[in-house]
Amino acid sequence: MDKVSVRAINPDNKVEIDSLINFIKNSLPESYPIKSVFDDKYWQNHLGSRFFSLVAKNEAGEILAHIGICRDALANHIRIVYPVIKPNLKITSSFKSAITSFLNNLKIRQGWDLYYYFLLNENLESARSLHELLGGEIIAVCPNYFQGGDNSTTGQTVSIVMNMLVEEVETRGKEIPVYVPKNHLDIIQTIYKQIPLTRIIKSDAKTISAVHLPAEALSVEIKSFSQTNVAHVSIEPSLVSNSKEMISQLRGINSGSHIIFLNIRDPLAPTVAATLENEGYLFTGALPLILNKECLVYSKPTGDFLLSDPINKKTAKLYDYVLEQSSIKTQSIAPTISQPRKIETVKLAL
Repeated sequence: MDKVSVRAINPDNKVEIDSLINFIKNSLPESYPIKSVFDDKYWQNHLGSRFFSLVAKNEAGEILAHIGICRDALANHIRIVYPVIKPNLKITSSFKSAITSFLNNLKIRQGWDLYYYFLLNENLESARSLHELLGGEIIAVCPNYFQGGDNSTTGQTVSIVMNMLVEEVETRGKEIPVYVPKNHLDIIQTIYKQIPLTRIIKSDAKTISAVHLPAEALSVEIKSFSQTNVAHVSIEPSLVSNSKEMISQLRGINSGSHIIFLNIRDPLAPTVAATLENEGYLFTGALPLILNKECLVYSKPTGDFLLSDPINKKTAKLYDYVLEQSSIKTQSIAPTISQPRKIETVKLAL
């Protein structure tokens, strides 16, 4: 392969934007569920404002890969959006080195602590190439993430990948406890061992401490994405005063699929997790420090439960674990609703 260079797209340069749009259209299948990427106006309106774009080019000026850079809830946490690679492109050491070097320079200049990204497993070859290029550990999978709605895809798996760039992020030497269900303790410990975070992983809370939450926090917060017919649900266990009401809210979600982010810095997380599992939800991973939260991920299979092949052998354990859960769950599970213990909740006006 020719020498590879990496640079940012100038959002005011129409020629560069048009070249990027053509690359996206030629590299992604029509079944790609986020249809806005095929819309010229989307890139023209959002490039340089919501995110900025990096492109890797060969000496002939041909785009080989695109990486969108977007700030997360915390400025030093980065979400990579729309990672796209030229189909059937072999990842050479020089290609990977060019990407890694550029991202490392950004990390130093802008003070990044971590970056994460979502990988669509529909095209495993492309997903594996992007993972090889960008690195990181797969910490969660979302089976049947994209399905139904206005897009033509059904049952596509999404893998969530996290790459920690510095050690001891946010701990500053402190030991931070997280509270997880005992039945998933081993796999959660495996996930956390992959990333340089100091956590005390507890399966029960012998003492119930205060939970500090923003003043606007809700027990169940639902964010729907109409374009992809997906919903993200955040649950704050200490604010769940009525489990039946929580389940009623979840059952009322109209999206084709939804995933749950359960706050595990809350000592009542295992109690709420048990309620979710009684309702038929499956544990599918963890999200340390993503979206300014530390969560477990839960998905509820609908229709045929589909999970693509793992990105690589290292992540097969998590995939197998999710599949094993699905084989013992049925859609006819009768929920057993238990009321969580009440603890002091301190809301902070931010």
